[in-house]
Amino acid sequence: MNNKLLKQIKIEKDTLVVNDNYINNGFVLTLINEINNIKVKKTHGYTKEVIQELIEPYLNNDKCNKIQPNIIMIMCEALYDINDIAETKLSEDPLAQIKSYSSEYTGGKLGVSVFGGTTAQTEYEVLTGNMVDFTGSQNIA
Repeated sequence: MNNKLLKQIKIEKDTLVVNDNYINNGFVLTLINEINNIKVKKTHGYTKEVIQELIEPYLNNDKCNKIQPNIIMIMCEALYDINDIAETKLSEDPLAQIKSYSSEYTGGKLGVSVFGGTTAQTEYEVLTGNMVDFTGSQNIA
């Protein structure tokens, strides 16, 4: 359904909260409208041969197959390093313990593709390795 048709039949789309669409527009209209968002578009140059070529060096590599790293990932939408604000001066770093792990082991900051209450999207990306871009902008993974 295109936006012009939606306006003519007085259907409003909420691009952030799909559940509101179901409440306001009903199951059938929302489902029809969402079908375009759940299609996964084929990426240019993404073929079985290209992927096979990328993973080939790792398939029979004994060193890669024996490594089982311990990974600690802190996912907290409310966690922020207040020391990143230049004007802030604290007597003690509130994230000292977390930062000590990063200084002792491999660590860093993670930029995520979503914000504003869509934590499930970030969790989906981390746990599956898939990007939410492929699930459609209105879908919650």
